[in-house]
Amino acid sequence: MRFATIEAFAVTGREARTTNAQEMSGQGVISRMWGECVRGSEPIIAVYSEYESDKNGPYNFLLGAKAEDGVGERQVESGVYIVFQGEGDNAAEMVSRMWQHVWHLEQAGAMRRAYKTDFELYSGKQVELYVGLKAF
Repeated sequence: MRFATIEAFAVTGREARTTNAQEMSGQGVISRMWGECVRGSEPIIAVYSEYESDKNGPYNFLLGAKAEDGVGERQVESGVYIVFQGEGDNAAEMVSRMWQHVWHLEQAGAMRRAYKTDFELYSGKQVELYVGLKAF
C-alpha cells in the first residue's frame, strides 16, 4: 500500500451503471463486461465514478483504456489516491479481496474516500487499485 498523486486523465471504453449489491447477487454487469473485453497490448483501466452516495449506492463502471488524445468518455480526477497492488493468475479474486480490504479500512475510520473516481490498472498479471481520498 502506498500513496500517489495522480494528474487527471481520460479513459475511453464501455460504461454501465451498477451497484455492489447487484454485482454480488450475480446479476451485475462487471463480469459480463470483462467477458466481452478485447485485450490488447495496452494496459486495461477500470474506472468507478458518478457515485450516488457511497459504496452502497449506484455508480458507473467503465472498462477501457487511456484515451490517447486526452479526450475520453470518463475523466479520472486528479488528487491523492491510496494504491493497493497485487499480482497473480486470478485477477477477479485478487481485486475482490482488495476492495474488501478498502471497505474494512473505511469502516474502521482508517480511510476517508472521496467517492469521485477510483480506478484499477491491469497490466499483465499485475493489478493496481487506486482509491481516491478526501483532502484533509
